[in-house]
Amino acid sequence: MLPGLPPRTGWGFEEFARRHGDFAIAAAAATLTIENGRCVAARLALIGAGETVLRSPAAEAVLVGQAVTLDVIAAAAVAAQDAADPRADLQASADFRRHLVAVMSRRALTAAAHA
Repeated sequence: MLPGLPPRTGWGFEEFARRHGDFAIAAAAATLTIENGRCVAARLALIGAGETVLRSPAAEAVLVGQAVTLDVIAAAAVAAQDAADPRADLQASADFRRHLVAVMSRRALTAAAHA
C-alpha cells in the first residue's frame, strides 16, 4: 500500500511508447504540493532518462518556492532534460529520449499543478 498524498497535492503521469501496451520509451511521474499559489514540495521521477528510473532534483529545485506557472513548469522540464543521460537503443536515440524527457516532464507537471 502506498501512503496517501498530503493535502493540496496533485499528481500527473505521462508516457510515450511506440504502441499501446509497449514498454515506455520515456515517461514522467510528478507530484506537486501547492499552498497559497506556491509550490512547497515537488517530486519528479523519470523513465528513459538514464540507466534506471531516477528523480530529478534539479527540476524539483526549480519548482519549490515558486508560483506554479507555465513558465516555471517549462523551466523545470528543461532542468530535467539537462540532467538526463539517456542511452540509445533500437527503440530510440539518446537525443530523442532527451527530448521526450522534457515533453513528458512538462505534461506530468502541468497535470499535477491542475489536479
